[in-house]
Amino acid sequence: MLKYFLKSGIFLVVPVLVFSLSFGKNKVNYKQLEWKELPTNNFEIYFASKDETLVKEFAIYAEDAYAKLSENLKVTPPSPVRLFIYDTHLEFEQTNISTDLIDEGVGGFTESLKNRIVLPVVTSPKRMKEVITHELTHELQFESLYGGFAKSYQFAKALFIPIWVMEGMAEHEALDYDPSITDMLLRDAALNNKVKNLSELGSFNYIDGHDVVLMYKESQYVFDYISKTYGEDKISLMLKEFGYLANIQEAVISRVLKVEFNDFDKKWQYDLREKYFAQAKGKKDAADFAVRLTNDDGLRPVYNTRPVFSSDGEKIYFLSDRYNYTGLYELVIKTGEVKELVGKWYDSFSQSGNALSVSKDGKYLAFVSKSAGTQKLRIWDIKERRVIAENTYGLDLVFSPCFGSENKLVFIGVKDGKSDVYLGNIKGEITSRLTKDRNDETEAVFGANGEDVYYVSERENGFRQLYRIKKGESKCERLEAPNGNNYNISGPVVSSDGKIFYTADCNGIYNLYMFDPAKRINASVLSDVKGGIFSPDVSPDRKKIVFSYFENSCYNLYLMDNIEEKKLSSVAFEPLVDLSGFGKKDYNLTNFQIVPYKFSLSMDLVYFVLGYDSTAGLLGGGYLSMSDLLGENSFEFYALGIKEYQTGAQFTYRNTAYRVNFALALYSWRNYGISLFSDNTIAGKYYTEEDGVSLPLIYPFDRNTRVELAVNSYIKDHCYYEGDGNNYRTITNSISLAFVFDNLTYNIDTPCGGSAFALNAERADYLFWGTRKFLNLEAEDQEYLFIDKENTLAFRFFAGISLDTDAGYFNLGAENLRGYPAGENTGSNLLLSNIELRFTLIEKADVSVWPTSWLLIKKVKAVLFSDQGAAFNNYSYIGPGDLKNGVGFGIRIHTFLWQSYPVIFRFDMGFRTDGGSPSHVYYIGLGNVF
Repeated sequence: MLKYFLKSGIFLVVPVLVFSLSFGKNKVNYKQLEWKELPTNNFEIYFASKDETLVKEFAIYAEDAYAKLSENLKVTPPSPVRLFIYDTHLEFEQTNISTDLIDEGVGGFTESLKNRIVLPVVTSPKRMKEVITHELTHELQFESLYGGFAKSYQFAKALFIPIWVMEGMAEHEALDYDPSITDMLLRDAALNNKVKNLSELGSFNYIDGHDVVLMYKESQYVFDYISKTYGEDKISLMLKEFGYLANIQEAVISRVLKVEFNDFDKKWQYDLREKYFAQAKGKKDAADFAVRLTNDDGLRPVYNTRPVFSSDGEKIYFLSDRYNYTGLYELVIKTGEVKELVGKWYDSFSQSGNALSVSKDGKYLAFVSKSAGTQKLRIWDIKERRVIAENTYGLDLVFSPCFGSENKLVFIGVKDGKSDVYLGNIKGEITSRLTKDRNDETEAVFGANGEDVYYVSERENGFRQLYRIKKGESKCERLEAPNGNNYNISGPVVSSDGKIFYTADCNGIYNLYMFDPAKRINASVLSDVKGGIFSPDVSPDRKKIVFSYFENSCYNLYLMDNIEEKKLSSVAFEPLVDLSGFGKKDYNLTNFQIVPYKFSLSMDLVYFVLGYDSTAGLLGGGYLSMSDLLGENSFEFYALGIKEYQTGAQFTYRNTAYRVNFALALYSWRNYGISLFSDNTIAGKYYTEEDGVSLPLIYPFDRNTRVELAVNSYIKDHCYYEGDGNNYRTITNSISLAFVFDNLTYNIDTPCGGSAFALNAERADYLFWGTRKFLNLEAEDQEYLFIDKENTLAFRFFAGISLDTDAGYFNLGAENLRGYPAGENTGSNLLLSNIELRFTLIEKADVSVWPTSWLLIKKVKAVLFSDQGAAFNNYSYIGPGDLKNGVGFGIRIHTFLWQSYPVIFRFDMGFRTDGGSPSHVYYIGLGNVF
């Protein structure tokens, strides 16, 4: 009897069928863009906008930021920085410069391979300046840290540079778009003991959801503190020190600031707490004067936002991400009962401005959501529980809807990078454009008469103020509400008696204000809080106000039923900065001509490894990748050569320029092995060589659904080069077709809700000299039921069948049917189901223990499972002995390597229920079973 042992199994194709189909969400190219280039002194600006004036405005912002940052950081890139600008965030999400899926919260990114900054147009000049400065800081950081000779090898430094340095420095250098929000987040963290040590900020990948924003701001505070205490010049010195490979954070702090790392960590935290405890002194929580309607406690950050009253005042509609996705909910005030109205129907809900509005007659609810690459204003029939209209109004973006009289709508629309106030109807028709300027309009509402329009606009001083356009007039007037000019207004709503309620940061904290435009006196303040109040709405009877309040990392809804005027006590805060001068330098762009985008390829990464082994001799390998500037065409080549172990090479071309993504892969691999006699002496040495070509195509319908088509052909030779053995060749020519759906939601590293479903069919035949013939059909469904924030009930069902002359076989046992050894149950047909109850034992452990300080334990979960299945050969009959069941329990230790890379350590014990031997099996592995 011969035994066969392959020394390497990489790229080896065997007839055992592997079940668990490929899931994942899609990046979709909904729109083909025509790119142009504007070269300036220090930038190559690529854009697809029709408004060249707006692009030149952004060029001025970029040049201004460049001058500032190159001086501050003492870094000057040797070549122009490439800046890519997308007209809208929807187009930005389709970029191929990054292969990652981009969500609404991403304001831009910088990649270091080709020195590219990628941004969507932001209608606020102030915010656009901030984002450009932030991302340009990253570009200069990359140049300082990774630039120069052998750039591909320089990236090893990234392991030694914590993310608090990268993001904190960028946030410090950039303009803070809303410093009152920054203060709110840090003040809340200080009051709730959530400020992290610097050793915990090596990466933000392990941080829960919304708390990532807090980590950015905490990192910013560190650099603000360094600048204030040690001098601004120390920041550029720190960047230079991190450029040396051996300099970890402890060494850099000690060398540059002349203070031990642990002492510095204590000092900046003390400074932060001292500042924000003083701010909070004498302030109230919302629970001191209002009734709490939602009950999220900060275990996991949950945002309950944008509440509005129903027309009878008995219900409240609001948005919430309580189930790890944003949905539309209805809350009955009297009973506290909460129902989900619209869940995972859409990719996302817009929360800009007044996100929800109820019509005056109580029939309709307006909201804005995104699906299939477009953002539409949708009208929800409250009684019939369905959407009756959805429109884009011919605009790039639309948000902040508000109903007026006779179901008229006022909303904010964005066209060619500029926001304005529009009037329209539920049929999708624009009846009037009320503003037409460069100012950034953010939210709009109707007055008490259902005709006048109040809206918030950002003007030259960089603050968001309240304006009014009366019915029949085209001229706007600013409403001077509180004293002074340096404050921001948010969330205006008009009561039936004409009073305007809104929130503003007049004293550095967003509080609730009431203003009567008829009297034209200073606004009255209705709160004095520690956190921040947002999105107020007034009940139809004018007796109650509902609002969203930030506390303990969460937004909760509160109901205030005694509207009293109170004076705000005076507290000294740092004044908000007037930003009107930023970006006003007189740059001459007339000499720079806009030219069409030219396709070009350049190198991304190059790695070579060379070695010597006394047995194998010379060995080595290499990797090379290149792509075009837009990331739409990429090439990869890698090779490996180890004598009598594995040799080969693979070339891959990918094209993501169109709605249909396709690739071409060519490969040739040779794996070496030995065969043994029954007494374990060597019978012979052989190699298995596989040469093949693959052509996959993917057509995504939307973010969640796609079809996949793949044509594959490979030749496999099994040859003995020592000893006697059976030499043979097989040629497999196959075509496969798959349908995939995936709307899973994740709790950092694990699915916690949603569904994933896939169907796959693969056919091989004797065409074109093929020697194998088979038909494989597979179906898999995964369902995750959200029990609460950390507990999930998970299901998987798999069915597979392999037919024809060269049918493969399924292996039932081991980790798919726990309790049974691998190989005990096989067949060309398979039915399998797995049920797991996943619950948390230790939540938010967030600990690293020496000597494995590089391994952070995030949480510990337990699993109770039941696996059942059958592997059989006659697809029309399942015998009583074919059905198997295993039950058991397990532990999941969720960890992160260097706080960045999630790894789940899995320990299971499974028991078979058929009385066979062995009675139980232990399993150790990585990741979940499914």
